[in-house]
This record gives sequence, structure tokens and C-alpha cells, in this order.
Amino acid sequence: MLPTRKNLGTIEANRSPIEPHCKICGDAGVVHPIVDGRPDYGTVVPCGCQTSKLIKERYQRMLRVCSIPAGKSHCSFDKFEAYNEPLRHALKEAKAFAHGSNLIKWLTMVGQVDTGKSHLAVAICREWIKRGIPARYIYVPDLLDQLRNSYQAISASESYSALMEFILSVPLLVLDDLGTQKTSDWAKEKIVQIINHRHEHGLHLVVTMNCALENIPGDDEGRIASRLQREEWCRVLLLDAPEYSLYKRGVSHE
Repeated sequence: MLPTRKNLGTIEANRSPIEPHCKICGDAGVVHPIVDGRPDYGTVVPCGCQTSKLIKERYQRMLRVCSIPAGKSHCSFDKFEAYNEPLRHALKEAKAFAHGSNLIKWLTMVGQVDTGKSHLAVAICREWIKRGIPARYIYVPDLLDQLRNSYQAISASESYSALMEFILSVPLLVLDDLGTQKTSDWAKEKIVQIINHRHEHGLHLVVTMNCALENIPGDDEGRIASRLQREEWCRVLLLDAPEYSLYKRGVSHE
């Protein structure tokens, strides 16, 4: 029935008010804080009902900063298939690192392609971000390309100094596929600079490699290999396993 002047008042009187989801802020999302037992009407703070929303938004922002590739968005500890003993040990150590073990600050995972090194590295990033700690994942050849390109950056926020400062100081840095970069004196210098800075300041680092420590391309003097295993809080894991695709085809894996 269309409203008329005669029945409009009745409709308005019978309309049920919309109940707010939050009784405290009335869905405004903010409240006046209590100071010395009285509301401070000159200040507003997020209501408790916003906590989960804010946590989710922060998690999404930190994920974007972490730069996990879309192709690795599925990587988590729950989805990691530890199909032999070295992988089960690697999973255990990676979880300890991710959950804040004081015994591990640097974790280096060595193994052939398709054995789950990158999967575990990304899973570690996700756990750190869930704990509210910034992390940055980067494929080493891409890191070097970004540093080169940043020399000509127009924006100050994208400059070499800004990018390098972030890479040096982010609480957790993942260098994926170290050793696959093109070898040059400049590339070696940048990698040593990053690793040395994080070593001196005790900042957390995860490295994945397909080659043995003593065979890192360009590391003829063993400076990188030395730093990756120098301290008691360094862990080097050998993921001695067949490629995942071979495992799925039923090739023996014990």
C-alpha cells in the first residue's frame, strides 16, 4: 500500500528502529576514553568492536608490504607435506623460528628444486605477520633488479636509499633462491652488505638455496657462507628429499 498523509504517521509509528550491532558505540566505531573515572569528551579512540576489523586490515597491509607472490599465496604450514624425515625436521625448525624461538635468528634451507624451501619461507612470513611483525619476502634476482632500477627512481619513496634501508632494517627478511642471481662484483657487494648488516644488528633472516654453502656463485672467499653459519643462532637445514612432483608420482622418498 502506498503511503498517504492519512496513514504515513501510522507507518512511522510502527517502524522498528534498527538496533546497532554494538551497544557501546552505537556502530560509530569510536568511543570517548575514560580518564580518571570520567569520559574524556575531547578525545575518541576505537571501540573494542573494531579490534578484529583493525587486526584484519593491518594483516592485509603487512601482507602487501611483504610482497608474497600470488603464486605462493597458498603456502602455509598446514599445507606443507613433509614426506620424509629431513622435511619433517625442516618443518619443525621453521615453525620454531616462526613462533619466535630465541634459539634461531637465521634459518638457511638448502635443497634441490621443488622440495618446499620457498613454501616454508612464505609460511614463516605469514606467521610473523599474524604476530604483528613486519616481514619482507624477495626473490634474490628481483632484489638486485629493484636496487638497480631504484637508482633512477623519481619518487623519493622508491629511491635506492629508501629501498636499501627497508631491506636492511625490516624485522624479518627472506632471501629466496640465493645463488640464482647473475654473478658480478656489484651483486656480491650488495648481498654481502645486506647479510653483514643484518648479522651485526641481530636481525632475523631466512635464506633458501639450491646449491651447497661452499658453492654459492660469486662467493669464492666464502664470506656469505661463513656469515650464514657463524653464530649459535644460525641454523642450516638440508632438505634432502626428491622433488615434490616425483613424490606425488610414487617415487620412494624414505
